[in-house]
Amino acid sequence: MEFAFKVSETEYCKASELRDGSLGSLVAKLVLGLFVFWVSVSLCLVLLWVVVQRGTPRPPGAGKPANTQQPAAAHQGNGTAARALLETGGPLIVFVAAFALALRRAPAALRRAYWNDPAMQGQFIVDISPQSISVQNTAGISSKSGWDAYSFWREGKGVIVLMARAEGYVILSLAGLSNVQRRELHGILASALPKK
Repeated sequence: MEFAFKVSETEYCKASELRDGSLGSLVAKLVLGLFVFWVSVSLCLVLLWVVVQRGTPRPPGAGKPANTQQPAAAHQGNGTAARALLETGGPLIVFVAAFALALRRAPAALRRAYWNDPAMQGQFIVDISPQSISVQNTAGISSKSGWDAYSFWREGKGVIVLMARAEGYVILSLAGLSNVQRRELHGILASALPKK
């Protein structure tokens, strides 16, 4: 079975997710999710503490120096609560904002890697048989190997990733394949490699 395709930016990003879909990546995502959850809970508790402190009735004259009158005392309550919120929650807010910015930069770095990779700008021609796989690219990349060079395959929406035993991988775009061709490809892969 021979077919040609060009890997799109979306397929490249999806292949990266499939490639990194190992247990370590899942654990990292779980830890990240728990971290964000507990940061959110902590922030809500700080806000609740500020609201409760602000709304707690105080005896007359509490917190004011004796024999001193301040004309702006009516406006001090709001400023004190806001300042307390900034002092207690400010570092947490800054940390969460920095963390969110770092998460946003990750997809941008992946897109940059796609556009900087000359192989991704070329067209791939793949010849797959039950015995081997041959990959050629108009950017000058060419390889042929038996299925023993690969350990498993993963499939996402419109893309398949073949994981090589030696830290490499091959992206197969399914966008231009008919249903008959997809079934043939799945049949070859299922007999040659385990799917994870």
